[in-house]
Amino acid sequence: MDFENAAREDLNIYAFGEGLPLDKKWGILVPFASAIRLSNKNHYKIEDANHLTICKPPNKDHPSYYLLLKCLKICMEVKTSNLNLLTSYMFM
Repeated sequence: MDFENAAREDLNIYAFGEGLPLDKKWGILVPFASAIRLSNKNHYKIEDANHLTICKPPNKDHPSYYLLLKCLKICMEVKTSNLNLLTSYMFM
């Protein structure tokens, strides 16, 4: 099984797409279609963000910060629930 198929089945892959060009010279660095190529239904396009503000949000009020935090919380909940399930079976 190749990575693309394994990733789609076993991992939650999040993609964040930029809606604004980085600047006049560079434009949009990662087109949204490319950003979501390996994501499995967890992709977000942030219209008022460029590549830099997606990668490093300027503050905690920025939409990319909020989405990243939301995704991390979801991942932690899944990991914690899986760990609880595993430990409950270990001590039966």
